Amino acid sequence: LPAVRRFKIAAVFDAATGWGRVGVGTQNSEPNHAAAPPAAPTAMDERHRAVVRLLQGDLAVCPDPFGAAARRLGMEPPELMELLAGWKARGVLRRVCLVVRHQTLGFAANCLCVWRAPPETVEAAGLVVARDPRVTHCYERRPAPGFPFNLFAMLHAHTRREALAAFRSIEAETGLVDGRTLWSVREFKKSSPVFFSQGLLLAAAGTSSAEARAVFDRIEAAARASFPLVDIRWAFTSAGVRRKLERAGTPVQTAEQALSALQADGIRRVAVVSLHLSEGMEYGELARTVDAFRNGAGPLKDVALGRPLLADAAVWERVVRDVLAGLPGRGESGDVVVLAAHGSPDPRGAASFRRAAEACRRIDARLFLGMMIGSPSLDDVLRECRRLGAVRVWLAPCLVAAGYSVSHEIAGDGKDSWKSRFEQAGMHVLLVPRGLGEHDGVVSLWMEEAGRLIDE
Repeated sequence: LPAVRRFKIAAVFDAATGWGRVGVGTQNSEPNHAAAPPAAPTAMDERHRAVVRLLQGDLAVCPDPFGAAARRLGMEPPELMELLAGWKARGVLRRVCLVVRHQTLGFAANCLCVWRAPPETVEAAGLVVARDPRVTHCYERRPAPGFPFNLFAMLHAHTRREALAAFRSIEAETGLVDGRTLWSVREFKKSSPVFFSQGLLLAAAGTSSAEARAVFDRIEAAARASFPLVDIRWAFTSAGVRRKLERAGTPVQTAEQALSALQADGIRRVAVVSLHLSEGMEYGELARTVDAFRNGAGPLKDVALGRPLLADAAVWERVVRDVLAGLPGRGESGDVVVLAAHGSPDPRGAASFRRAAEACRRIDARLFLGMMIGSPSLDDVLRECRRLGAVRVWLAPCLVAAGYSVSHEIAGDGKDSWKSRFEQAGMHVLLVPRGLGEHDGVVSLWMEEAGRLIDE
């Protein structure tokens, strides 16, 4: 039931007097009878996420817990306090407080009190209820069909008799009638929200091209928009790409390094989204790395791995149709569409590509998927295009991003490029230099996969 107004939230218990009280360290002694406005979105970098992960756990029991936390974070204590004060001023942080298990202090009778207060008196009644020291939470909520109550208060006492006496006292003071007490019988879970405890690892073969890297940035932006409370990292599975990036001074982690870093940062659940096309050699290595963490001695064992695009026929058909939708001028009888992929030397990966090529022909008889490695090869595709009497070839990369392979091997001016080979065969080539990561529909597929894995 959505809250309309918050009159009080102050779970403070006085073990000495036996009653809850509103005191130092909670809200002001006057009830807060209007919920705070939602905080403006705040950009969280990795340092900020580390602060949240640490402080949402247990603070050190020592004379200076925030100093100890700052040292663990590699920060100076004033720097941490300034950051927290800024979050509190902007409404990002409500409070830092001690969580008390009130049952262990003797408050064994806990009940939710509800009343049907007339709309014109609900605020006045809520303010009176909130002043009672035995009440820790008080809200106005919208009634629901079959449950017509709109004023809610959580009341704590040592015994049920004591709690009922407090309930009747509140009714006498406020004039509220026909209330109900809903008693806590068994507690299944009581915990604060936990943020940034989940990780999302985007695993791709990778690219060393600055232009193509912009596509990876686009995919990451979509992931951050879809999963703002999830820690997002990258891993490149191509050793050759990683070596080039290392030499350029812009290294990217392996999957093992990225998962180890997430584990060291306190992440305990990770969804690994594969941006590979097939279940080839690199995907196989990624799967073995994930299994090593699942079965290893470290605390990170809850790791879910997604499947490549070609592993599911329905997913691959959505990819193909999204690519075709981006060719609005296609349709003349002499037109064909050729998707150029790397292919795979791995038997399992090669079989995935052959099935995908067959699926393309079933979707559209003038649509071809060709491989730089494996079959159907460029020669195979050329032969079929000649047989169909192709005049124009829409040539598009079947790669995540249009990097070196597209600019040289597919669309380059060299005599052996795909573009040149089609032109030598007398066909006019229309280049579509967009990687799969530049198609909104394909990016949405990866985000759907990430959501499914996170939900698991």
